[in-house]
Amino acid sequence: MEDLGVLHISLSVDALIISHKNCRVYEMHENSTLNIFGVIDSILIQQYFNEILVNINAQVAEKDRDKRLLEIYHKIDAKSSAVYKEQKFKKSDIFVRSRKLKFEGSAMLPQQKGKAMMVQVVVLSDLVFFLLENNQKYYFFSPDSKQAGVIPLDKLIVREKAGEGSRAIYLIYSKNAAELFELECLHPNDKKIWLESIREAIDQCPDGDDMGDITGENGKLQEAYSERIKEIISKIE
Repeated sequence: MEDLGVLHISLSVDALIISHKNCRVYEMHENSTLNIFGVIDSILIQQYFNEILVNINAQVAEKDRDKRLLEIYHKIDAKSSAVYKEQKFKKSDIFVRSRKLKFEGSAMLPQQKGKAMMVQVVVLSDLVFFLLENNQKYYFFSPDSKQAGVIPLDKLIVREKAGEGSRAIYLIYSKNAAELFELECLHPNDKKIWLESIREAIDQCPDGDDMGDITGENGKLQEAYSERIKEIISKIE
């Protein structure tokens, strides 16, 4: 539903355009009428105010995401944690470094042992994590056989799973041993939104703490990780 404030501004803009259409502005100089601006172009006015509306809509959407992130924070169990860069990641870490919610959604996460799990996927400014809901509480979730429970965006690659009617996407984490997470969207039309939203978050991700020059032994390890990622991608495409 359109925000009432934005709707009011939109209607005001339309009224302004109508009232100023074909309006002429004059300046009196030496007893002659000089046309300074000519006809005000209603199309330019529309474009100008459209930019204002887009900016307002973006700010409203960001406020909604901030509110939703706070709801997620309060719903996470205080004792729950996951592993992020070999350190414990708790709910209090969600707001560290002024993290913002970029995207959130529900998806099925297949497991090597047992059935697929319904998880809440939360994408912040610089990382992704999974949540399980139980008794109206959220708990951090680490998929079986995976080292990572929280994934840095600057080490993430997102790919679409091939196949007609496929609803799945792959998140490929390239830190240390490459890990692959398969997420199945609940609806076929959602897959495009997931791909675009996560890729946008990756593109906007700030530089990580360990984004320095890669040389020596670390360079060899990084090269090996890259080759492993290419191998994984070649198998899923």
